[in-house]
Amino acid sequence: MSRCHVRICYALLGLGLGAGLPWLFHVEPSPGGNRFNKTASGAAPTGPGDRFGQRLPAAAEKPAGIGVPAPLPVVTMAEVLAAEGGARLEKLALWLPTASSAECAMMFAIVEADHETRSRINENDLILRHWVGIDRDAAFRAARQTGSGEWACYHAWARLDPRAAWQEALSRDGYIQARVIGGIAESDPRYARELLDAAKD
Repeated sequence: MSRCHVRICYALLGLGLGAGLPWLFHVEPSPGGNRFNKTASGAAPTGPGDRFGQRLPAAAEKPAGIGVPAPLPVVTMAEVLAAEGGARLEKLALWLPTASSAECAMMFAIVEADHETRSRINENDLILRHWVGIDRDAAFRAARQTGSGEWACYHAWARLDPRAAWQEALSRDGYIQARVIGGIAESDPRYARELLDAAKD
């Protein structure tokens, strides 16, 4: 284990202890009170939020919106196609999570036909990665028919089903196998390491 990992472990341990200390040292109030649970006035605590004489804010007292992630903007296919450059790639990434297989097929065909788009490869990569997750056969079929992005399909499949993707990759060339191992490494690093070690033997 590296020094960096050790420091991270200590940090996590410190957070855990910090969260548990008030509970660990809290003593139920006696008739005369005690030094652990008296309030500033000397009286016993009156609510569950009192610890060491201080009133902790209740959940209802938290400012509205704190800790609540903002919803992602809703993007339409028309907005994706109207954008250019990096903005188009960004809108595509926002649109894809709700796209159906049929919509993926339509967007893939449009992007594939747009040879003037500099980011065509990156866009098709994004489409295929999502498409494999909802309709793997259709995604592979489209990639093979156009000769564009089959490696992206294998990479995405390897993340979802490492062992099945690797068995299929064994009949393919080294480039596809490398892409599959890369995908496996993102979801199952230990298995990817085993495959790499076996390849050295």
